[in-house]
Amino acid sequence: DELRRKFYLIIIANTNDPTIGKSSQKDVAGISETFATLTRQVGIQLIPVIVSGDAFNIGNTQRVIDTIKPSANDILFFYYTGHGFRYANDVSKYPRISFRTNNLQVRAKNNLAVEDVYKLLLAKRAKVTIVISDCCNEKLGASVPFGMDMLRPRATGTEGLKLNFDNFRKLFLPNQTTSIVIGSASPNQLAVGNPNLGGFFTNFFKAELIKSLYSNTGENSWLRISLNATENTRKQSLTALCSTTPNVNGRCVQRAEVKVLPPL
Repeated sequence: DELRRKFYLIIIANTNDPTIGKSSQKDVAGISETFATLTRQVGIQLIPVIVSGDAFNIGNTQRVIDTIKPSANDILFFYYTGHGFRYANDVSKYPRISFRTNNLQVRAKNNLAVEDVYKLLLAKRAKVTIVISDCCNEKLGASVPFGMDMLRPRATGTEGLKLNFDNFRKLFLPNQTTSIVIGSASPNQLAVGNPNLGGFFTNFFKAELIKSLYSNTGENSWLRISLNATENTRKQSLTALCSTTPNVNGRCVQRAEVKVLPPL
C-alpha cells in the first residue's frame, strides 16, 4: 500500500533573478535533496516537477497545477522560492507569487495568490497537501534584505542517517487528511535570506523536518515543526537591516503565516 503512494514535489523557483537567484538555487537544491533521499529511504515514488530558470513563468506553473492528479493516498508538496508581494487591498494574509522577470511584463497578469494555489491543490484531495512560499509579503517597491549567515555547522544532508519511521508515518502517512499552507512572512513583512544559505525560513523548516525525521528529539507534528521554524526565522531575520517595513531598531521582523489542518 505504501509503495503505491506517490510523492508529488512541485518546486517553482525564480533562479535567474539578479538579486535572489543564487539564494533560490540553494533553496531548490536543499528541498530537492531532502525529499529525494526521504522517498528513496521509505520506498515511495517521487514525482518531482521543477519550474525554474528560463522556464519560470505563470503559464508553466498553472499547467503544472492543472495537470497534476494525485490519488487519495498521495502526498502533494508545493514549494515556491522567489519574489513575492501583496496589493494594498489584499485580504489574504498570504503573499502573491511574482512571475515578472522584466519590467515589460504586466504585474496583474504575472502573479498567483498563494492562498489560491493552496485552494486549487486542496481540491485535488491528496492525503497530505503542503504549500510553502518563501518570499516577501510586502507592498510593492520594497528592496530585498539579506541577513547574516547562521553560526552553525552546515548540515551534510540526510543520506546515511537512520529514519525515525514513527515520525515519518505521523507526518506523511497520517490517518486524517492533512493540509498545510505557509507564507514565510506575514503581511507587510520582507523575507530574509542570503546567497550562501538560501531563504532563512526554508532553512529552518528543513532543519526542523530533518530533526523530526532523523532523530528522537524532533517534533512529530507539522504545527510544532512550523512554529519552531517560524521562531528561529524571526530571531535570524533580526540580522538583516530593514528601513521600510515593521522593524525593530532598523532590523527586519519576519514571522511566518502558518495554517495546519487538523491543527495538530
